[in-house]
Amino acid sequence: MPQFIADMLKDFRRMNLYSSDRIFDFSSATLNNKLARCAETAGVKRIRIHDLRHSHASMLIKAGFQPIDVADRLGHSNANITLKVYSHFYDTKRYELANKLNDLH
Repeated sequence: MPQFIADMLKDFRRMNLYSSDRIFDFSSATLNNKLARCAETAGVKRIRIHDLRHSHASMLIKAGFQPIDVADRLGHSNANITLKVYSHFYDTKRYELANKLNDLH
């Protein structure tokens, strides 16, 4: 987790805004409902909370992180799972590699 998030959570706990093991006092269903309402209000396609995980993975891949790093971040037991789910994001990296090899010629 980025340090600024860790710092925010420490402040949140220090201010006694939560006292249990849970940081937020609502369920994932409540969060999904709120997200759906916000999407409707904004006039954009509805997404699920889990879709944010996919966006996060694609951003890591586009930033150049290796499958093993992405797997670790997502909690996958190995990089093969990451590659199975997100291999289509690596297509761009394959083209970049081929172009760099062409530039060496």
